[in-house]
Amino acid sequence: MDPGEALSAAAQVAITLAGFTGIVAAFGARGSGQWTALDRFRLRLMLASSGYPTVMALAGLLFLNTTLPAAVSWRILSGLAAVMLIGVNLLNAPLFRQFVSGALGEASRGSRWTFLISGVLGNATLVLLAVNAVWLSAFWPFFLAIIVGICLAMVQFVRLIVLH
Repeated sequence: MDPGEALSAAAQVAITLAGFTGIVAAFGARGSGQWTALDRFRLRLMLASSGYPTVMALAGLLFLNTTLPAAVSWRILSGLAAVMLIGVNLLNAPLFRQFVSGALGEASRGSRWTFLISGVLGNATLVLLAVNAVWLSAFWPFFLAIIVGICLAMVQFVRLIVLH
């Protein structure tokens, strides 16, 4: 599969996931404003995790249609993706800290493991993006970052649906 096809498919999956998020928020059992703080945080993570890959996949498609060499495009895009991931992390970090001692501390072991594994995957992805921006200049690390974002959004989506 060439990069254009892969990015197009990833964008479609991420947009679909964001749409399902909207359906859950609008028509779910908690659609009338009865969401717990932890569920609102999960929803926020799901939206960020589906929005991030959507924006990055569309940016990748844009860069494929320029005259830039592919290696330069993957470097620039990996740098942009890393900056965007840092921004998302900085926006969510204060909320996450609130849950460490509160609702997350009282949550199930599965919730704690989910947050831990998500954090490790997110930070590993950030390191890989930085390495790609500086050294590798390859498509696969950029695309892997998109896939990780989609998978993390899927986990939060499933948890919102199944756990309530």
